[in-house]
Amino acid sequence: MDIYQESDPSTANTHSPCETYLNTYPPQSQEQIETTKQNRSYPRTINNGKIDPESVTNERSKDDEISEEKKKKWTRFQKFTIVTMSLVNFASAASFSVISPFFPKEAGKKGASTLEIGLIFGVYELVIFITAPFFGKFIPKLGCKFMFVSGVFVGGICSILFGFLDQCPDGIVYVVMCFLTRIIEALGCSMFTTASFAIIAGEFPNEVAIVFGLLETFNGFGFMVGPPLGGALYEAAGYKLPFMVMGGFLVLCAVAAFFFLPKPDDQLPHTGSMTRLSSFMCSSSLFLSTKT
Repeated sequence: MDIYQESDPSTANTHSPCETYLNTYPPQSQEQIETTKQNRSYPRTINNGKIDPESVTNERSKDDEISEEKKKKWTRFQKFTIVTMSLVNFASAASFSVISPFFPKEAGKKGASTLEIGLIFGVYELVIFITAPFFGKFIPKLGCKFMFVSGVFVGGICSILFGFLDQCPDGIVYVVMCFLTRIIEALGCSMFTTASFAIIAGEFPNEVAIVFGLLETFNGFGFMVGPPLGGALYEAAGYKLPFMVMGGFLVLCAVAAFFFLPKPDDQLPHTGSMTRLSSFMCSSSLFLSTKT
């Protein structure tokens, strides 16, 4: 007696591939049946009551290709992007914290109160907190790269200008100029920080968490290095040198970002908006330079 069961042609289209497999082959143990049911999600081809081995091989090769794509290494262009953005995060954090060792003493000499000095420090993060959502709406019009490079450049220029504020008259003029410079520098930081989120999501869609963690590491490293670096440069050459070094480094980072960051696909030719934004930043910088 033939122990194999012949499948009924009239019911060939009423059974799933898994049921056909179980009805066609000899009786199996319960463990084998469960294993077969777990694998029924694979659309395998059945010819004459047998599973086509080639279809199974093709399915496994597709799974291997997907896993290999996930394990692909970063391209050279992606590495340039990571290095550029990491240096920008480091320089921005260091530029923010570089004034902490000596600025309170220098500002006190110029007639600034302790409260005013604290507000000059705090207004930086306050401006970023308020303006970041608004800059996010400008990204589709201006493009990620334009906003990032412009923000880094504005931050570097304002950091350099902050080094000339010791030439301002004492009293309220000095305090107001410190606030204005700090606010515009924070606007630049808000621009490139907001744009960096979009760039990372576009260039590293499967590794967003890893890239953000790397950038935050450099950000924390900048906050750690900034105060001792500022104190050393201040003792070496006075008030201006810390701002010249950090501001100049940010400007160089802006130039590097212009060449190494990816060309944005979402940058639209809204030249009017680009002109208004760039004119606002340039006029603010020129205003500060004339005052100092």
